[in-house]
Amino acid sequence: MASKSAVLLLLRRELRPSSSRIPRTNASLSTLVRPTRRSTGLFSASGRRDSRFLALTPRGQGQFRLFSQTSQRKLTDENGNFDPTQMDRESDEVDVCIVGGGPAGLAAAIKLKQLANEAGNEEFRVILLEKAGEIGAHIVSGNVLEPTALNELLPDWLSEDNPSRFEHATPAKGDKMRFLTKNSSFPIPMPPQMNNHGNYIISLNDLTKWLGERAEELGVEIYPGFAASELVYNHDGSVRGVATNDLGLGRDGKPKESFERGMEFHARVTLLGEGCHGSLTKQVIKKYDLRRDSQPQTYGLGLKEIWEIPPEKFRSGEITHSMGYPLPSNTYGGSWMYHFGDNMVSIGLVVGLDYPNPWLSPYQEFQKLKHHPLFKEVLEGGKCISYGARASTRAASSLSRNAPSPEAL
Repeated sequence: MASKSAVLLLLRRELRPSSSRIPRTNASLSTLVRPTRRSTGLFSASGRRDSRFLALTPRGQGQFRLFSQTSQRKLTDENGNFDPTQMDRESDEVDVCIVGGGPAGLAAAIKLKQLANEAGNEEFRVILLEKAGEIGAHIVSGNVLEPTALNELLPDWLSEDNPSRFEHATPAKGDKMRFLTKNSSFPIPMPPQMNNHGNYIISLNDLTKWLGERAEELGVEIYPGFAASELVYNHDGSVRGVATNDLGLGRDGKPKESFERGMEFHARVTLLGEGCHGSLTKQVIKKYDLRRDSQPQTYGLGLKEIWEIPPEKFRSGEITHSMGYPLPSNTYGGSWMYHFGDNMVSIGLVVGLDYPNPWLSPYQEFQKLKHHPLFKEVLEGGKCISYGARASTRAASSLSRNAPSPEAL
């Protein structure tokens, strides 16, 4: 049987009102989309609509109210005009609602479903909302993976006996730490925490997509392309869940003919895994004053490129971290170069966003870095095949533990 949220979200995408009048009942709908028994979510982790949802069943084998039936006279603006943004949202009850389809959100979803399935509670509903069009689309990081947590979560993630194993991990084979001057570099001592023995060089984008597939196999409902726009609260001020964004708004913020009201997900626990400076996380922090007695969060901007280089220059598993040039001494930051996969090199530069020089351009500094002899020697003769930039948190900021809403994490 389709989950209520799966049916509603699919119908929202497929149905459009033929005029500016917003329909308030489903009396005119002759069919209802239903999945096969094995289906767990409306869309696959890749963002494509699951073909299992294409089967239609006759009307009457399961009906859901699609739109609020609130009287139209209560939905008028100050001039008496009908305002569809005042309509009640449809809602769905779930056990856990996770906002954000990054590694943290997916790992939490997987663990929760593992525990529920082990306890025999296969009806335990975990949903995950991701604003990107597909899982992993907004993931940019390098990276070098320390596998302890993943080994505990999915022990066979690299096992040759696992047909669904992750196939894009390059074992780390060597570490270098360099201090860069304008035209040269020299080795500096390696801090113990930078030792990467036993770690793997991966694409976090690939790993996130792989985690999404494993989550769906366990029964997690994943909805890419739906952004959570606001938190929903109970009367006592505790977090009740989230609401997705309204669609079909014009540039002036007014509804167009294609307007669609967002949907609410009410959950026993709401987990926010939005990443750096998430909008809902900021709402919770402000509402419950979670920054009190804590240090301010610091941020950085990371710029990254993936290059395909000549085979004779490729050194599989080599990890190089560097500091110094091109950044001035009063600016926090550093750079990296990882050899992974088949003749691939990941290079990047992180610049602290508290840099004091307002004319400093992280992009221009990254261009300088690629012309430094340490990087130029590797990149020359290769080609850039992908690039990206992303803000990130640079230092942990401990929040107050006296949060008055245990329903949100």
